[in-house]
Amino acid sequence: MKTFKSIHIDLENGIYKLNGESMERVRELTLTLDAESWSLHINKDEWFEEGSRRTKE
Repeated sequence: MKTFKSIHIDLENGIYKLNGESMERVRELTLTLDAESWSLHINKDEWFEEGSRRTKE
């Protein structure tokens, strides 16, 4: 679990930052206030490719 410090969403200028870092490939987020505690859940897509294969000798 990561620490949630800040979120910046500026729709007009296309700026989306979480803890001061650009949010990329985020497709869904849920911001929740429970009593006095904020939490943020995000879903994002990440792609992985196969690395180089070892050749049999």
